[in-house]
Amino acid sequence: MSVVDVSFDKFRLKREDLLAHLLFWVIYFTYLIWGGYYQNPFPTVFLDSFLYLVITAGLVYINILFMLPPFLYKGRNAAYLAYFIALVLGGSTLKYWVDTLVLPANELQQFPGLYIYFSGFFKTAFEVAAISSLKIIQDRLSTKENLQSVENKRFEAELKFLKAQMSPHFLFNTLNNIYFLIRKDPSKASDSVLKLSEILRFRLYGTNDSKILLEEEIKYIRNYIELELLRYEGRLTVDLIVDGGEIPFLVEPFFFLDFVENAFKHNSILTDTKGWIKIKFVISKARVEFLITNSCETPDEEEERRPGKKGGIGMPNIRQRLQILYPDKHELKIEKSHTMFSVALSIFP
Repeated sequence: MSVVDVSFDKFRLKREDLLAHLLFWVIYFTYLIWGGYYQNPFPTVFLDSFLYLVITAGLVYINILFMLPPFLYKGRNAAYLAYFIALVLGGSTLKYWVDTLVLPANELQQFPGLYIYFSGFFKTAFEVAAISSLKIIQDRLSTKENLQSVENKRFEAELKFLKAQMSPHFLFNTLNNIYFLIRKDPSKASDSVLKLSEILRFRLYGTNDSKILLEEEIKYIRNYIELELLRYEGRLTVDLIVDGGEIPFLVEPFFFLDFVENAFKHNSILTDTKGWIKIKFVISKARVEFLITNSCETPDEEEERRPGKKGGIGMPNIRQRLQILYPDKHELKIEKSHTMFSVALSIFP
């Protein structure tokens, strides 16, 4: 492979970019003509300026197409500097040769030849570097935007995965409840199917937006609690308190439901005759404070010591979603004992 990787994609420009390039060189050409208009006849100035334009544009495009990507952008600064000096030397030599052919001899004799050559060298170096810096800035901004876009897509994909992971979890628990109710009380099973239908309809079609009012989330939680309570026939007590429910506050759909679902999944009602869950929302314009406490199942000592024991997907899932949705805008505190599990969460807008 050659040192410089040539690709035709480099030469493809969008229409707006092409117009921007043309406009820039027209302005540059006008500047060259304006600078020499009072010194020589217009045809001479026009020809000299046009040749200057062609040489400068050639140097600039050689630099940004064949030198910046393989050398400067890849950290090969010494190699880039050597190529840049060689490029400017060639360009300034060509410009000096053009001046000797186009400009009157008396104008060239006003200054020593070496002075004209080296002043042309530094002028050319400055012009090529200054014009190329516009491309460097554009590339840096474009790279930053692309990285941000990739990061956003990654977060979006990760969030969709986490949501998809929780949905089967919810369905599995609910269908399990209905299975038990079909044998015990078919009428309650029928009611639970209707409630499940309402919940799924809202989950599938009622939350196309990325955010919903917390009031809607709480209403959804109430339906979910009623659906779960059908299974336990008075053996489980659930208290839900909402303070400031009339205050509009936007949240991620189904986010708080994950905590409620977790409280049912690991409740002491699974291993004892009684269980309880206490849920409280305190809503203000500045924050939402959410506290959920539940009696928890007491694992036996053998299961606690089991090396491969896993805690399920609930809480790790929730922590990941918090980091994605509310980075630096939440406070989460989790406490667990043998008889109680509590979660205190504050979210800031």
